[in-house]
Parts: sequence; C-alpha cells; structure tokens
Amino acid sequence: MNRILLFATLILFRVLQTASAADGYMVTVTPGTAQIKSAKVVLAVVPRGTRLWIFEEKGDWLRVKVPNAEVRGWISAQHVEKIQLSPARLENAKLASAHWDRGLNLIGREKYPEAIYELNQCLVLELQVHGDDHPDSASTRGLLGSLIKDVGDYALARKHFDAALVTQRSTLGNEHADTGMMLCNIGTLLCHQHNYAEGRKYFEEALAIHLKLHGNEHSDTVGTLNNLGNATTDQGDYSTARKYYDEALAIQRKLFGNEHANTAMTLNNIGTVERMRGDYTAARQFFEESLVVYRKVFGNEATETASSMNNLAAIAHEQGDYSIARKLCDEALAVRRKVLGNDHLETAASLNNLGNLVSDQGDNAAARKFYDEALAVYRKVLGNESAAVALTLNNLGALALDQGDIALAKQLHEESLTIRRKVLGNDHPDTAGTLQNLGILVCNQGDYAAARQLYVEALAIRRRVCGNEHADTAGALINLGILEYDQKNYAAARACYDEALAINRKVLGSGHPSTGDIYENMAWLEDAENDLSAAGECFNQARRIFRFHQLRTLSSLSEAAQLLFLTNKHANNWYESLSFGRRARANANVAELSAGWLINGKGMAEESLSIGSQLFTPETVALIGRLRKVRGELAEVAHRSLSDEPEQRRTELQSEEERLVRQLGQVRGEDLTTDPWFDIISVRKVIPKKSMLINIVRFAPFDSRTEKPGDSLYVAWLIPSANDGEVKIVDIGNADVIDTAVATFRKAMSMAGTATSKEKEKEKEAHFAADKALACLAELTLKPLSEHLSGKEGIILSPDSALWLVPWGALPVEEGKVLIENYSLKYVVSGRELIAKSKAKVVEKSVVLADPDFDFAKIVPLSLPITKPARRSNTRLDRAERLRGTATEAVAIAPSLKAYTKRDPFVYLDREATEGRFKQLVSPQVLVLGTHGFYFPEQEVEIKDEVRGVLSGQGERRSVRTKDGQPLENPLLRCGVLLAGCNRTTASDKAGLDDGVLTGLEIVNADLRGTELVVLSACETGLGDVRNGEGVAGLRQAFQLAGAKAVVSTLWQIPDNESAQLMSDFFGYLAEGKSKAEALRFAQLNRIVEHREREGSAPAFYWGAFTLTE
Repeated sequence: MNRILLFATLILFRVLQTASAADGYMVTVTPGTAQIKSAKVVLAVVPRGTRLWIFEEKGDWLRVKVPNAEVRGWISAQHVEKIQLSPARLENAKLASAHWDRGLNLIGREKYPEAIYELNQCLVLELQVHGDDHPDSASTRGLLGSLIKDVGDYALARKHFDAALVTQRSTLGNEHADTGMMLCNIGTLLCHQHNYAEGRKYFEEALAIHLKLHGNEHSDTVGTLNNLGNATTDQGDYSTARKYYDEALAIQRKLFGNEHANTAMTLNNIGTVERMRGDYTAARQFFEESLVVYRKVFGNEATETASSMNNLAAIAHEQGDYSIARKLCDEALAVRRKVLGNDHLETAASLNNLGNLVSDQGDNAAARKFYDEALAVYRKVLGNESAAVALTLNNLGALALDQGDIALAKQLHEESLTIRRKVLGNDHPDTAGTLQNLGILVCNQGDYAAARQLYVEALAIRRRVCGNEHADTAGALINLGILEYDQKNYAAARACYDEALAINRKVLGSGHPSTGDIYENMAWLEDAENDLSAAGECFNQARRIFRFHQLRTLSSLSEAAQLLFLTNKHANNWYESLSFGRRARANANVAELSAGWLINGKGMAEESLSIGSQLFTPETVALIGRLRKVRGELAEVAHRSLSDEPEQRRTELQSEEERLVRQLGQVRGEDLTTDPWFDIISVRKVIPKKSMLINIVRFAPFDSRTEKPGDSLYVAWLIPSANDGEVKIVDIGNADVIDTAVATFRKAMSMAGTATSKEKEKEKEAHFAADKALACLAELTLKPLSEHLSGKEGIILSPDSALWLVPWGALPVEEGKVLIENYSLKYVVSGRELIAKSKAKVVEKSVVLADPDFDFAKIVPLSLPITKPARRSNTRLDRAERLRGTATEAVAIAPSLKAYTKRDPFVYLDREATEGRFKQLVSPQVLVLGTHGFYFPEQEVEIKDEVRGVLSGQGERRSVRTKDGQPLENPLLRCGVLLAGCNRTTASDKAGLDDGVLTGLEIVNADLRGTELVVLSACETGLGDVRNGEGVAGLRQAFQLAGAKAVVSTLWQIPDNESAQLMSDFFGYLAEGKSKAEALRFAQLNRIVEHREREGSAPAFYWGAFTLTE
C-alpha cells in the first residue's frame, strides 16, 4: 500500500531582524489635548498621555500615525516629549539589548533552545521597560515566535505573533513593512498547521503591503512571493505557485546573483512544484543547482543544505535511484542530528523519509524503526494530537498493511482518524481520506456494516468539500460500489459505478487508467449477473484504456513509476481479464475479444520501458518536459471541483497535450496520437491460410467467486486465419509440472553438450537421454494442442515463461518425425509483430562481431555523445570464457552472407569486437553477433493479497519488490551480450565508457531500423529473463524493439562446425529468395537428413537450438 512521502520540501522564507523593527522613537502627548494635522486639515485630537511613534522629523513637526486609523499626520514637537527612561529602566534596556544580541549569535550558531531562552529574557525586560505596545517588544515577539514555531510549539508561537501584530497595527499601521513581516510569520505558522487557505490570506495581505512600500525589486517582496508559492503548492495550485516562484527567482538573480542562499531557496521551491507536477527531470535539475549553492554558501553541515539534500533524495527515490536517495537521506539525517539534535521536527522529517525509502526497498524492520523514532519526536515536540503525528501513524498503518497485519493497520488508522477529526475537523479532505482507508480495511475483513458507515461519511465529506464532479468523489463512489457488489446489491453497485464513470470521463478523461478501473469493476458486475457478452465488452474497454495509457503516457514517466504501474496495475488486471476469458471460453465473442487482450498485453513491460528509454534524446527531452508539465496541470485541474477551474482551461490543456504528443511523434517518425490497439480481426487477416497463431500465457487463473488465484497454468489461445474457424482457448497443463519437465530437458541437453567432446558411446547415451526428455516435454505441451492442428501447415508461436526455452521445432509429433518436418514454424513475442512492421530505410553493409577478447584491458571512450550514463543490473556477471570457434564461424558464413546481401560484410574480431563498435552501427542489413549472451535469473515479484478499493491519502508511488525484498529491476538490464573487455569492467563502469557489457536497455537505443536480420550465434542467446506474463524479455525482443525485423538466436551452444554449416545453408537459402522462416527450416532439415543418413538418427542437440523470431 502506498504511503505519503513526508519530505521536508517546504523551505519557508524568513528574515531575521537584527535591530528594532522600526526606525524612530516613542513620545507622549503633554498638553490636555493636541492636534494631528495634514496640511491645514485636523486629522485627530489626542489627549494627554497618548503614546505615539515618531516616523519622521521635519523642523518643529513630527510625523505620527493617527490612533485607530490608517492615516499619518503631523504633530507639533512642542506638544510631545520623548519618553525618558529611569536609571533602573535604562539598565534593564541595556540588559535586554545584551540578551537580544546573544540570541542572534546563538541563532547564527543554530543553537535554538538557548536562543529561545535569551530572547525570552529579552522580552521580559522589554515589557518592563517599554510595555507591550512598543514596536521593539513586537519585534522580539516576532523573532521569538519564529523560533518557538520551529521547535513545534505552535500555540505559543501564535500567541506571540498575534500580540506582535496587534502592536504593529496600532502603533505602526497596517501598511508598514514590519506589519507585513508579521503577517508572513502568521501565514507561515498556519501553513505548518496545514491551514494553507488561511495562511495564503495573510501572505496576500503582506504582499500588497510590500509592493506598495518597496515595489517589485525588494527582498521583502521576494520573500512573500516565495511564501505564496509554498502555500499554493500545498493547496495543489501548481500553476499559480510556479508563477510566484518564477517572479521571485527573477528578482533574486538580479538582486543577489546566482550563488546566494535566497536564490537557492527559490530554486528548491521550483523543484518542489515540478516534482508535484510530475516533471522529475526538471525538478532534479533545480534541486541539484540549489544543493550546489547551499553547499558553497553554508557548507555541508547546515540545516539549509540538509533540506536541499532531502529534496534531491525525494526525486531520486521517485525515479528508483535508491542508492543515491539513501546516501542523501543518511547525510541529511546526520546533519540534522548534529545541528538540531534528535528531538527536532526536521530530524523527524528525515526519519520519516528514511522510513519510506527503506520500506520501498523491502526492509520493513528498519522502516518501522525510523517511523517509530519519528513518531516519538513528533509526540514529544508537538504533543499527541497533531497533523504530523497523524501522518506518521498513517505511514505505520501502511507498513502494517504491507506486512499483512490488517488488525494493526486498522488500529493505527483509527488513531490517525481521531487526531484528524480533532485537529483538522470532520469536513477536511484528510479526514475523508482516513475514513475511506478504514472503510477499505474493515470491508476486506468482512465487516460490511462498519465499512458502509465509513464510506457514506467519506462520500458526504467529498461531496461537500470537493463537489459532485471531482475525482476524489468518484473514488469514494467506487468504494461504496465495491461494498454493494460484495453484498450482492448489484443495482446499487451499478448506480455508484455509473456516477463514478461519468465523473471520471468528464474530469480525468475517457483514456485515464482510473476510468479503466471502473470498467473492470463493471465487468465483474456484468459477470455476476451472467451477462458474459456485456462483461467481455467492459473488459475490452478497460484493456484498450490501459494499453493507450501504457504507450502514450506511461513511457514518459520515470522507470520506477513505469515498473510500479506495469507490475501492480497492468499485470494484475491483465491476468484477471484473461481469467475471465478462459472461464467464458464457450462464448465465441468473449474468446475472440480475450485473444486481443492477450496480444495487446503481452510483452508490454519491455515495450513501454524501451520507448521510455528511446524518448530521452537531445531532440525530445525538452518536449517531454513540457508534456509532463501539461499533464501535471491536467492532473491538478482534475483534483479541483469544476467550479474552481473554467472548462475552457481544461480544454486548452487537453489541446496542448495532444499538440505536444503529435510533435513528439513527428520527432520519432511515428504517429503517437492514434489508437495503439491491435484489433484481433486485423491480426487474423494477416495470418496465412492454413496457419495458426498459438499464443501461450503462464498465469494463475483468478476466481471471481473466491477472489483468489488458482494453480498456475499454461493456457493457449489458438487463433486461426480469418474465416478459418473460431478462436479456441486450451489449457495446456499445470505450469509447475511443465516447468520441471523443461528444467529436466535443459539439464539433459547440457549433459549432451558435455558428452559431445568425449567417447562416442557416452555421446549417444547423452543424446538419447536428451531426446527422451524432449519426448516427455512434447507429451505435456504439444499433445493438448495437436487435435487443433489438423489441416494446418504453418505455426506462428508465441510462448511464455519457461516455454521460450523449449525447441518446439524439435518436438516429436509422430514416430520418427519432429514438428518442423510437418509444419513451418516461426516465433513472435506477442502477435503484434504480425501487423506492426518496421518502416523501410536505406540499410548499410552487414556487420559481423565475433570472438571478442573478453580480457582486453584497454578502456575505449565511446565516440558517440552520451546523453546519460550506462546502467547495469545489480546482479554480478560471472567471468566470460572466450569463444574462439565463433571466429571460424564468422569466416565460414561470410561468403553466404555476401551472396545474400550482394555486399562484403564488415567483420570485426578479437579486440575490435567492442561495445563502442556496436553503438556506432546504423541500420546494417544483417548483424551477426558471435559471442556470449547473458541473462539473470527470474525476478519473482512479491505477491500480497490485494486490498480492494480506492485508497486515499497514501501517496502515488511505491516500489515493486522481489520475493527476496529487492527492488524490481528493468528486465532490459538483466539480459545482453558480452563484448571485448567485459571481464575488466571496474574502471570503465566508473567512467561511463565502453565496458564490454551491452545490456538490452542499451540495445533498444541502437539504430537498427531497416535491419533485416540479427543473428545471435552464441551460447544461450535465446534465453532471457523469464518473467511470467511478459514473455521473454531477452535479446530477441531487445533487438526487435531497436528496429530489427527478425532475430535468429540459439537456445544452447552447439559444435562450431554444426553451427557454421547450418548458418551457411540458412544464408544460402535466403540468397535464393526464400523467406527467413523457410530458410531456417530447410537449413535445419538438411542437418536432420545428413545426421540420419550418417548416423541413423538426428539428435536435436545438433540442429534444434536455432529459433527465428519475427
């Protein structure tokens, strides 16, 4: 469950005054009455003893403020006398001044408790000397209140501020600089108490004063602009906040220069608002610039520097850069402990930050420790009933739920609710959010009566506070609808869903994933009422929305945000929809629709992540930044009631979003505005006659009745060509049993490879054992499908998970024959490839990279510009052993390759087979890589029982973790090929140079558009990071995502002479004009015939490893 991130991003502007608040002195009226005049007009008559503050002297006239009025006039100097202090009061005044000076000195040394003591002593003495209606007393109260606010005693701070403001208004007037500053102090305090609307009013009054007195280019004006920016940021009004910050920054750069603390403060604030709007790249740039300035101005051990560290850590956390985030958070906490002490609010904020971070990394024990310490600080400083305490209880509740302790989560949220009711009131969005979260918890415990009460109250608050047409109101309606569904009140559930859908379509748009969620809920409702066709249409609508979001919006987000959505949202919803399709397979319409869900959802993680990586080029970065800003504003508008934002503004933002998307597509050479959905009818039209697409997925079918998944199965969608029958859905069998059989076969094939170099008899025994394991595998996988292959001549296969490791062409189909003898065979990753063809492009000469020297020690700088550092998986690579046979193969296939392409290929061997050489390639006609491929073990995602409902007030992000508690990695980092120098990566890793490790993520950024074929002729290059539901995330998909039309790869290492002969035949058939699938099939059949004629059998070991993916 998501958590609120309590990062110390609010850096509020405060000016410390080191002298009396106002220049002047105090007098009293001496005659019975005296007149205050302006020109010849009498403004007021004041009695003897009236105390007046002198602003200006002009001859015998003194300028004063008219009591109880906002008017200044002149009084005769003969009618007043300056207040004279007695010797005792004069001595107290000197003592007060000494306490004031010591207080300022302690503030400069960041010893705040001691400073508060000194200023308290100063105030006591000043009240004795001047009384409470003197500007000096007000000045001391203002500074003292600011310090007391910072240590968390808001009530006492407000008492000092209010008393000071009364004095300043009466003595100095409403339009005085000191009055403006005190208004800012109160506004700041209110913001600390989360009363942003009221705080904003104080800031606005202060700004009007400063503009009238000083104009735009003044530090007081700048400070108030920053405070207004902070308040509007916390209200969610990011556009207005950015305007305030931009105006402040322009003034500060002019007044103070770029390397000044005030300039850095505003850079920090702009970074905060950009983070809130979702533009993490821009936010990080502002935070980094700010931190550089703070380090230079204050040094590393200063609270300002620590706050800047926390802001940068927040962005690194959002982007999934956990090591940088942890380093910054630890450094910030150490600074705050040293400078402020353990019992300080900023120290508590750092503890909360670390709790969020380590929780996302799976270290729940450490997270609880940080949260508990933060809670203890808040309770000690603020008391038990404060918004910060409620927030930390919320984080602890989220942690408890994450650990499956619903009872504890409920207890913590209930305590948080009690505090929020008392501190914030019943009609507050945070109160409604806690009600919603509690409702979800008790609903999942089966206490529907309690859940209904909580949901109804939350919905009523949402309607009152947010209005009827608001995204949060829709969320409350969805929760109530789920409750009605669980209680089988289907009519009431439908009413809730219908209203929520209308709101979301109007406020968020028809293509928003939250709208897709409602369609999914409606699908289960239709299913419960036995309308399978209607349920299928609702699921179809949801799947189309999710795919549009994944390709048009998700790819422009951070990698961490993409992994979060793809794992927690896409995977869960996709499997649930496929579960429905499987259960309702007898309905022909549902079966056909669900085939579309499978084709459009398979391999989505790699596709989305690759697009996200490809987007960040020098030509597109600025466009993406603007697009994120627009989408941030749209999200901001969506979370205000429609009455607060004209419909015209919403329309303008949507038009701007569409324009930027279109422009981004033009830069990339594709249309990003069209619907990315691949229609199943269109797919069937391109399947050749007498052929069938067999699309397999591994998943645990979800049972909507029990709301639990069953055993994991391999299920196949059998999709014939158009007008050649209906789509069929067939259960292949238990996934764990099949995976075990695959592992047994793989082990047997490995033994065959070892035996090949030994005596002949043992070699035959090993091959016999491997072929026997292959026959067992055929019984489990091919037999359930065989009856549906009658009359077919071609198979287009999209395996999943471990079935990518099976040499399907070598599976026995009848006595003495294997599959490729009866059927043509090619692989596809998802089925989308059948329609989505690469655009034509002029291609260059073919390239062969083979036999790299893995121990080559020279570090070669890349000649291409590097836009961002290369990234590596956290998993360690083993040492690579050289494959000298690949040099022989490269020489052997060169003539055939020339015959096919009509040009001599470039051949790079030994130390020339480098990563840098690969990255310089531009559209080679054919690319041959003779080297090791690598892949890392499957990342098993941590699966928890889903908490149903729309959680509120818990933040928008959380990491995805594996079962061993590690953050989920981009699968494209977990596969690749090894090139020259890969065994010597330490120095080059640090330098961001050619390290010889070419990851899938780097491959997708290569320019292979127009490349007809990539051949991965090496050890196990067909193996990828096997991940349930996403198909193979291995090299074949990476090369296709880079633009290659087809990939030939191997499932195991075969003898060099066998590989060279097969590849020579393959290119020979290509030169004759045969298709790639035909060429590979005939080349493999040649090896089968030759082995049978020579040895009486054709073990799959020698020819079955090669697969073609198009």
